[in-house]
Amino acid sequence: MEIDEENKKALVDNTLPSKDELLLVAPTQEPHSVMVVNTPTQPITPPKPLPVIEKNVEKPIMQAPPLPKFKTVEALAKAVSSLYTGNAVVEATKKIFPVAKVEKEVEKSPLQSTAAANPFERSAREIGLEEEPVREKNPPPEINAIKKSAETDTGLPRVRTYANDISTEIRKRNTTLTSIVGAEQQRTITEGPYEDTAAITKRANRMRMFLMGSVFLIAIGILSLGAAFVFNKQTNITASERLLIPANHSRAVEYSPEEALPITLGKIKNSATLNLGEVEAFVITKNGIPLTTTDILGLFGAPNELVRNARSVMVGVHAFDRNQPFILITVSAYDHAFDAMLSWETRMNEGLGNFFRPSSLAPASIASTPPALIFTDRTIKNTDVRESQLEWHIMYAFLRPDLILITTNESTLREVITRLSLQSSK
Repeated sequence: MEIDEENKKALVDNTLPSKDELLLVAPTQEPHSVMVVNTPTQPITPPKPLPVIEKNVEKPIMQAPPLPKFKTVEALAKAVSSLYTGNAVVEATKKIFPVAKVEKEVEKSPLQSTAAANPFERSAREIGLEEEPVREKNPPPEINAIKKSAETDTGLPRVRTYANDISTEIRKRNTTLTSIVGAEQQRTITEGPYEDTAAITKRANRMRMFLMGSVFLIAIGILSLGAAFVFNKQTNITASERLLIPANHSRAVEYSPEEALPITLGKIKNSATLNLGEVEAFVITKNGIPLTTTDILGLFGAPNELVRNARSVMVGVHAFDRNQPFILITVSAYDHAFDAMLSWETRMNEGLGNFFRPSSLAPASIASTPPALIFTDRTIKNTDVRESQLEWHIMYAFLRPDLILITTNESTLREVITRLSLQSSK
């Protein structure tokens, strides 16, 4: 390598450092400048501590001796290369600067240095007098994920959702949706389809309660129907058997559809054996079951309005100058019952038939259709009475606003009034 005359002169004057005297110093503010310290030959000692740098006061770290004048950096490099061959410069540099720190500082760009940093602090770190500040390592990815999921871009807390929890759990376990689906299919093959035991038990209990409730309601319905049937039967019996006036005797009369009820009662009336003044009540039944008030009045041909207002009925005979028939009816509405009786007057003998037919009237003289009756008013024992004037004698009266008596003679009317008085006085 050729060296110009000026550099040779500098080498002859021994102004360049020897191999053991080389010490690299932090670069100055000028780019591509190198500072070389000329010291006598002696063992290398660590540099002295830097002086305390006051705030906002810039002081040099150390004063370097004057450098030999080189026109260019290339000239200086040639001069150094002529004295040191191989890696001598690099080895000398490693003794002073750690390789990692040197490489790190070399890799840094001048533009990356902080403008506000103190240049002397930077130089101290470069020459190894000050340790590189320990930087906190990056937190684990789980913490970053939690922080990112917990806060939004605006810094506000984010709502935690089930989907986010599932995604976080999948990342933590390092699994995928495909593996989860495959595991579920494998579990279904080995253990069968998943069934929620609690839901199945709850559904079974609900079904059991529903069945028990249904059975209970059906049982109540059956009992109600049975009770209604029995009660209706008892009501019918009570309605027929309850005596509106005291009676000396009671007889069951079986009704048969083959024979009209008035004909059956007429036969029993003529054959009854009673002492003078006695009363016998008839309990009309069909197949052993007493008929209702509606059925009895319907068989007598009573008007529908009277049938609807009737609550109870009593049929019987009174022994006075032969057996005399009578019918007692309780009603719910006086005005409707009165209108019904007025409309029934003309054809009352047709409905009552043989039961009210006078015994003095010969059967041969009875026409197929009885004549129409004509009623007039009369007062008996302070009671208004309506009676017919023909041979077929029938009378009726409202003994009370809710009680109607139908009979054939005045003696029976008086007897019934007397028995009602005795009954009410008890």
